[in-house]
Amino acid sequence: MRTLILIALFFSAFISNAQHPAYYVFGEEQFKGIDIYDVVQDKDLNYLFATGQGLFKHDGYSYINLECPEMKGSSVFDFQRDSEGTIYCSNLQHQIFRIKDGKMELYYELSEIDQSPDISIVVDHDENLIIQSASTIIIGPNKSFINNLGPPDYSKYSTATGLRLLPDGTTISTMAGQFIPLQKNGKIKIIEDSFSDLDSEYLKIRGLFWIVLGDKVIGISPDTHDAFEFNPETFKLKFLKKLDIELPKRFVRLYTTDNRLWLSGNSNGIYVFDQELNPLYNGESIYNDHFISDVFTDHEGNLLLSTFDEGVIVIPDNSVIGVALPDGEKITKLEPNANGILIGSNIGKVYSLNSDGKIQLLCASPKMNTIDQLYYWKEKNAIVHNSESRIEIVNLNSGARNSYLIGSLKGASSIDGNSILMAFNHSLSLWKIDSKTERLIEETTLRRGRTYSVFYDKKTKMIYLGSTVGLMLISPNGDQETVKIDGNIVYANSFMKLDDQIIIGSRKNGILIYSNDKLIRKIPFNEPIRKILVHQNKIFVLTRSGLHYAGLNEGEFTRLNQSTGLEFNNIVDFNIANGMLYITNSSKIQYVDLNSLFISQKAIPIRFIDILVNGKKAKSDFFNHVQSNFQFDFSVSTLRYRENLKYLYKLVGHQDEWHELNYDENSIEFSALPPGDYDFIVKSVNGTTESEAIHYSFTIDAPYYQKWWFYALIFIFSGLIIGLIFMYRIRKIRSKNIEKFEKQKIQTDLLESELKALRSQMNPHFIFNSLNSIQDLILKEDTDASYDYIVLFADLVRNALNYSNKDYIPVEKELDFLDVYLSLEKLRFKEDFVYNVEFEGSRDIDVPSMLIQPFIENALLHGLLHKKGKKELTIKFTFTDKLICTIEDNGIGRTKSALISDRQGAVHESFALEAINKRLQIFNERQGEEIGKYSITDLHPNQEETGTRVEIQLPFKRQY
Repeated sequence: MRTLILIALFFSAFISNAQHPAYYVFGEEQFKGIDIYDVVQDKDLNYLFATGQGLFKHDGYSYINLECPEMKGSSVFDFQRDSEGTIYCSNLQHQIFRIKDGKMELYYELSEIDQSPDISIVVDHDENLIIQSASTIIIGPNKSFINNLGPPDYSKYSTATGLRLLPDGTTISTMAGQFIPLQKNGKIKIIEDSFSDLDSEYLKIRGLFWIVLGDKVIGISPDTHDAFEFNPETFKLKFLKKLDIELPKRFVRLYTTDNRLWLSGNSNGIYVFDQELNPLYNGESIYNDHFISDVFTDHEGNLLLSTFDEGVIVIPDNSVIGVALPDGEKITKLEPNANGILIGSNIGKVYSLNSDGKIQLLCASPKMNTIDQLYYWKEKNAIVHNSESRIEIVNLNSGARNSYLIGSLKGASSIDGNSILMAFNHSLSLWKIDSKTERLIEETTLRRGRTYSVFYDKKTKMIYLGSTVGLMLISPNGDQETVKIDGNIVYANSFMKLDDQIIIGSRKNGILIYSNDKLIRKIPFNEPIRKILVHQNKIFVLTRSGLHYAGLNEGEFTRLNQSTGLEFNNIVDFNIANGMLYITNSSKIQYVDLNSLFISQKAIPIRFIDILVNGKKAKSDFFNHVQSNFQFDFSVSTLRYRENLKYLYKLVGHQDEWHELNYDENSIEFSALPPGDYDFIVKSVNGTTESEAIHYSFTIDAPYYQKWWFYALIFIFSGLIIGLIFMYRIRKIRSKNIEKFEKQKIQTDLLESELKALRSQMNPHFIFNSLNSIQDLILKEDTDASYDYIVLFADLVRNALNYSNKDYIPVEKELDFLDVYLSLEKLRFKEDFVYNVEFEGSRDIDVPSMLIQPFIENALLHGLLHKKGKKELTIKFTFTDKLICTIEDNGIGRTKSALISDRQGAVHESFALEAINKRLQIFNERQGEEIGKYSITDLHPNQEETGTRVEIQLPFKRQY
């Protein structure tokens, strides 16, 4: 009975625990010990912080203290911004400062007569700066005019503070009495009867703090916390409601952002109301560990809550809610159920976090041990959990609770309302539970050995088991298969079913997708996967480095972190229920509507912070060759996307490929750039979305010694020097050539005279020999032959005379000459003499005149003349790259011929050869190489009639 009472008590107990939007703290180290009063962004989206120690600017990376020499005191507050991004602020010394183009300057200082203890400023619709203290002062844009409206008759109204701008351009301020000061178009009006239509109980209201909420002008009483609506047309107040807040009287500070009202006092925490003044977060004060001094919405929609001594609380714009367990309990497991999410704690308790944000205690383990595993048995509406080696099954319908000391539970998967698979550290078991007593009635061990996770596919009735031996598939008939990929065992940690597909998270093989018990797809992932879930075609993967998600058909994962609204990156567990994503780091649960989480990635504009050349700011885009060290500092203004942001850059003219930098690497330096034209290009990349690139084009001028005109001068000067040297050398060479030419001319003339002399010597000798032949014919009384011989002789002499003055004649003429000569000799030798003249090769050449005839004559005179019988003479010309003439006879040979010559005392042969040698020597000397030579050999040296061969290499000249 006592147990049932305790269970009923547990089921009815709701834990009151404050919820708040998830957040992270920004600038905590920078503003340690510093009170932040106000935050704003300038036109370049830099963050400005008004603090108790001056004004700070944050460009995304560094904090710069903006100083003004005329500034009295150290505190500034009350940022106001005009439409062009110029920012104004004030201090307690009644000084007004203007922040423009990153510089802070004293803009206006109130005189003593215009000062009161408080000061307020606002920029109206006409860009006028309105200052209210003891007087109301209006300053036109850029001080185009200054109107001091002076102090109205405040003797009966007290001092006006808390200046606000109404939608119609009217300014309204707070007064201590029941009087409302308005100012418009330089005129002040005091409204005294606004409270007249209110019930008598509100007539005691003395002063209101004003705020514009949506289209309403709301006044809040700092004493009673009553809220009124003010009508600027009728000047009447209408009671709305009393705000249920616990703040000290007179200490109320009001802020509005995104149609929400934020109220704080002089202690920690802040209350939040919607546009209809309905309380949010269960009407409780949130962030009770922080003193909230200002609320501001930045350009990304992030809420920035300034604090004293603790930096800035950043609340991303996707409404992530954070909640903690009571008494500092640690969260160990998250599991979805029908109403929301189940929470397991470190002291053996199981809670339910419902969709309305309330936490309900469901059950508690008597031994108060950490809940290691938590499973919701949907068919039975029961909780299965274990602490150390004890398994408990709690039926949420009947309240029945059964405990089993059996081992450490690693995973569970239900089969139906009475059967469930239990994966232990020692085995995989099938449990059957009695539907009436809710007790275990049958346990079947399906496999022994350590397991990690289990999943039962109700369609195929296949069991997927993660174990120490790898991923196993167990069929309904008990067959067991160990899964291998590429010959390697697969180790599985987590299972998830989507439609007809089983999605498996593995340690080394990424994400595996099965359909009908067959592997159909692999999605690579480079970390061991601890847990995997799928929702609306999005896949979520938990690893040691955090929680990642991607489209199921995309495969490119994005990490969930502070950029997506999380307070923490170290995630212990996560789960999905009712379209909400729940995440815990053991100390706190954060949950967010998944539809608001998957917003499109935004392009984050990038800008240059500094461009330094040799350590100094660049003032132009043209530099000399010494200015070759360039440093580019760039930045983006984002709090939300910092962890996902990267930079791409390249320097065209130096490197044409893109290079990547992480967000914290926002500076790149190029040293010793050579002269040339360059274009530095950089852009930010948020996930897969790129910003518009920014450029800085510049030129490094070449030194004078590398300029074209310097090269031209060097070229011209060098040309002149070389020209002079060349002219001098030409003159010397010309002088030497003239001298050499004169010598060569003398030598050539000498050679020509020698050739002519040789030809003149050969012609009389040839004529003498021919006349001897005619004489022999006449003495023999061979009249016909003598006559024919004289005709041929005349032709031969005529050609000889024509050719005698020429070095070279066409080879055809030489062949004709030899034919006439041999015909003439045939008349002398009669029929016993046979000759043959051949020519192989091109005949487009010229040859020395009458150079062959002496060799033929020697062959006839000394070889064939004394031969008995048939006399044969062969003359063969062969022309390739050389001209070779071969003369062969079948005469008596050189030995017998020499004997006959000795008896006759003949000297003809020796003269002929001497003349030929001399002619060839002259040809060789003229050409500068050996172009003419000859050789004589016996054909048959061992025979009586040996025959002779003469081989002559003839000089020649091509005709074309």
